[in-house]
Amino acid sequence: MKKIIITVTSTFLLLILFNYCSENPTQIKLSFSNNTKTDIIEKTIEVDRNKLKNFAEDDLTKLKVINNATQEEIVYQLIDLNQDEKNDKLLFQISIKAGEKKSVTIFKGNEVKNFNSRTKVYAKFVPERKDDFAWENDRIAFRMYGPALEASGEVSNGIDVWVKSTRNLVLDKWYKGEDYHTDHGEGLDYYKVGPSLGCGGSALLEKEELNKSKNFIKWNIIANGPVRTVFELTYAPRVYKGSKITEVKRISLDSGSNLNKIEVKYITDSDSITFKNIIGIVKHSGEDEGTINFNKEKGIFTYWEPTNKEHGNTAIGIIVDTETIDKMEETPEQYLIILKETSKKTFTYYAGAGWSKSGDFNNPKEWIDYLENFNNEVKTSLM
Repeated sequence: MKKIIITVTSTFLLLILFNYCSENPTQIKLSFSNNTKTDIIEKTIEVDRNKLKNFAEDDLTKLKVINNATQEEIVYQLIDLNQDEKNDKLLFQISIKAGEKKSVTIFKGNEVKNFNSRTKVYAKFVPERKDDFAWENDRIAFRMYGPALEASGEVSNGIDVWVKSTRNLVLDKWYKGEDYHTDHGEGLDYYKVGPSLGCGGSALLEKEELNKSKNFIKWNIIANGPVRTVFELTYAPRVYKGSKITEVKRISLDSGSNLNKIEVKYITDSDSITFKNIIGIVKHSGEDEGTINFNKEKGIFTYWEPTNKEHGNTAIGIIVDTETIDKMEETPEQYLIILKETSKKTFTYYAGAGWSKSGDFNNPKEWIDYLENFNNEVKTSLM
């Protein structure tokens, strides 16, 4: 029996892919080792389609992903990222305690899988609430504002936060109840964005002024669980440095994560234009000063907001590629992470939030630790 063994190592995981047994070419075993002192919780594993070359496209919807220790079936998701009606990735999640080893087996099953009842992520367009676009997982929720709200005079491309203390999905329930500014035991919306960039919205710098998009004009959901939601928001063309640009944001949120992956793309006919990107975080007031931490060497910004007497603390986090960072500036309204001038028309960063009443983060240190662990895992490319 011949096996091809591919080994990928990193600081955090040792992944061994046994591929492919000649007796059963449609069976793959993945083995993981956590070689650190930190537990890894709900890590999303991405398996590229080319690693599943022995499976027909129709077979992918019938796959079984089995935890070899417990024989339990693991929830998985197929994603067609470029929307060509062919799947690009297989996603599933694993948790591995410090020093622990774990393995899973992927093989063809007999029935088409439907994990809708076990989904932990969700995104939706909300025309009944002035064209909001909202998304959430089992930890946190966010929204951005659409054309109907802009028509009423409220212009903002900032990211709004809805804090949660439940693992349940709440968007449909909260919108239907129209009372999400009150905490009924699951969380609420008390985060104020206004015309700011909110929780990690982006803009461009032009002549020392922010050049921002307005509210999004188009939306497109690419994937919607059970492991990851992916969607795009498109903004109206605007002029930057004398050239017309169109901005498209692709946002991804995984189950169990407090941080969004945000991929920004500018479409322009100009080949000579350079971009000065900015990520903003709105400042709030409260019972104290809150805690700010900007680690340029690690590319991590954390803001443990001032205490709200009734609702506690919202925590904001940003992760940026260290090689792209220029500096951070503070204005009366916002903290601004300013990136280096670049000719690239795309850039990627992570932005998200937590809550002191969620049960996950009790103080600024725990939030910083979470961001640092998340950043270390982001740096690993397992497959």
